[in-house]
Order: sequence, then C-alpha cells, then structure tokens
Amino acid sequence: MKNRLVLTLILIIMLIIACILAVMLYNTINLHKSEQPPSEGLEFVLNKDGNGYTLTGIGSCADVDVTVPSNYNGKPVTAVADGAFRVVKTLRSVKLPESITHIGAYAFCRCLSLERVVLGEATESIGSAAFSDCTSLSSIDIPESVTEIGDYAFSCCDSLSSINVSRGNEKYVSIDGNLYTKDEKTLIKYAAGKMDTSFDVPDTVTVIDSSAFSGCRLLKFVNIPNGVKTVERDAFNWFYSLESIVIPDSVTGIGDGAFDFCPALQTVTIGAGVESIGYNTFSFCGSLISIAVSKDNEEYTSIDGNLYSKDGTVFIRYCSGLTNGVLDIPEGVTKIEANAVAFSDYLEGVNIPVSVTVISDFAFEGCELLKSIYYAGTVEQWKAIEKVVGWNTWTRDYTIYCADGTISY
Repeated sequence: MKNRLVLTLILIIMLIIACILAVMLYNTINLHKSEQPPSEGLEFVLNKDGNGYTLTGIGSCADVDVTVPSNYNGKPVTAVADGAFRVVKTLRSVKLPESITHIGAYAFCRCLSLERVVLGEATESIGSAAFSDCTSLSSIDIPESVTEIGDYAFSCCDSLSSINVSRGNEKYVSIDGNLYTKDEKTLIKYAAGKMDTSFDVPDTVTVIDSSAFSGCRLLKFVNIPNGVKTVERDAFNWFYSLESIVIPDSVTGIGDGAFDFCPALQTVTIGAGVESIGYNTFSFCGSLISIAVSKDNEEYTSIDGNLYSKDGTVFIRYCSGLTNGVLDIPEGVTKIEANAVAFSDYLEGVNIPVSVTVISDFAFEGCELLKSIYYAGTVEQWKAIEKVVGWNTWTRDYTIYCADGTISY
C-alpha cells in the first residue's frame, strides 16, 4: 500500500515537472518566434574613430517594424544619425540595440505612423526634436542610462499619453506620465495625448520648458502656480485646445513664441512680475479677445485689451479674435512691433497716429480683409516712416488715407 502511494506521488511529481518543462519550452519557442530578426538594407557610416558605425537611414529596408542590429561589418552600431528616419511615414515600430548610446536630432521626426519605440538600456542622449511630430506614438520608456534629452524631443506628439522614466535615472523623473528633471523643478513635457481637460503644474516647478505643452488637443486649462519663474520659448505653442491662461506674478520671463499657434486661446492674464515677453509670443491666436496686464507690472500694460509697453510707446500685440473690424492705435505710440497685427482675420481698418515712426517686420502680415489704413499725418510723413521689409506681406489691396491724399497698395 505504501509502495503504491509513493509511486503515485512520484508520478504526480514527474507529471508536474513535465508540465513545467513543456510550458518553458513553449514560451522559449514563442519568444524566439516573436523576436524580430535584425532588419536588412539599413544604411550605416563608419564613425570617425573607426571603432563603430552610425545608422544613417532607412536605405532599402522595407520593414515597417525595424530592428536595428547591434553590429555591422563586425563593429558595434553606436548611434542614430541626425535625421536618419526623418519623415519615414511607413515606420511603425523601431527597436534599438544595447550598443546605441546616442539618438541624433530629428532622428525620427515626423514619422507619422510610428507607434512604438524601444530604446536600448545603454542610451545616453536623445537629440533635439528626435521624436517630434510622431503623432501615433502613444508611450515611451526612458532607461536609467539617459542623461540628456534635447529641446523639442517629443514636441507635437499628440497621441503620447505616457512618458515613463526608469526609477534609477539620475537626471529625469516621470510623474503621472509627464516628464520632469529629477529635482522636479523643470516641467519638460506634458504627455499631450492624455484625456484630461485641466492640469495643475506642481508647486515644485520653476521652469516650464520649451514645447512642454505642444500638441495638446483636449487639455483646456493649465494652472501655473505662483513659484514658476520662466515660461520658455514655444512652451505652449501648437496647443490646440488651450482656452485661457493666467501668468502668475512670480513669472519674470516669457520666451519667443511661447503661445503662438494656440487657435482656441481667448484670454491671457499677465502678472506683475513679467519683465520680458519674447518675439511672436501670441501670433496665430485667432480666438484671442483679451490680454489683461496687472496694473502693478512695470514693463507692460493693456489698452482696449491689447498689449503695449508700459509707457505706451510700443504697440506689441493686437487680439486677433476681436471682431469689431477696426483697430485704433493711440497717440504716443512710436513703434508697431513685429507681428503686432499679423493674421488678424476680422480686421478691416486701422487708425495710425502721426507719432508712429517705425512699423516692424510682418506687422500686418496676412491681414487679408484689411481695406483701409487711416494715417493722421501727410503722405510725405507716411513715406518717412521706417517700414521693415515684409511689414505688409500677404495683405490684399488696401488704401492709405492720409491728411492730404491717398496711397494705394
């Protein structure tokens, strides 16, 4: 009886072991089946030191799922060149080997079908705009080896819902799928594909980085805490769904193009501490109807909802969404700033005082409905105004009405 029991136990154990081995064998076979062999036809160039190769392009490779080999001609593949896969519209996924340490600028820019990227665990740097405009990319994992991520690396990736950083990374961290510096002081990239309609920038943040919010299509409101000091260039550009923004008193600088191409933006409030506003900051904001400035701001002011220098001598930005059709520039303004009125779709007439001496580049660019400019001075005074080349680019036929005559364009 005992012998029979022992034999039964042995058989059961052997059966369990056999099942485990069968499962392991099955998984191993399927793992090898699922592993994509290295893609053929890719282009490489020998590095200057002669010790490895750089991947330079898709070449004759027809794969939509590309697996980059770790070696070429017996030497390691160490980098992806600048622009190597730029605008390869058929690329669906790419897997980079452990040997690659650097991904060049614009390496995968505008790969519109790219859904998945696997970075090698030895990757150290990701170049500027490396994955910009990859509109199908939904997530990416940043290994702990990465020490440098260039500006605009994930700009306008409007399906990107998660940026995940390895816990061991010493330079970067992921919070709720968004990318920050390790000290959490710089918000590098908000994952534009998230489904949220509002976002509170963490209180630890002092800098909102270039293109941090580019590509957002659902997010409508961003709450910037009093503690943020700098809004970098292009930080909110191509932010399709942003409706309003309040710049707190703590912010001292707003970079070039920070809010350009925000078609839904209607109202902007600028705090007391802002000392500089960059070039083209509110261009192509076709719904903008109000720029309000704190009365305590020492550099800027708002007149009729438009942006001027504090002393009223420089006209900086007209709200393109205003539909009254006529802009009255007040007496005392001496300079109409670059792009001040550009692409104002409803503007039909402008009143310019005799105090104006400079009309800057592209000031009235793209104002296609503009029919009349009323100038308070004479024809000779109008001709004497310094007009930078391109001040009236892409405007249609209109007339300058001066005190003593007219000029047709």
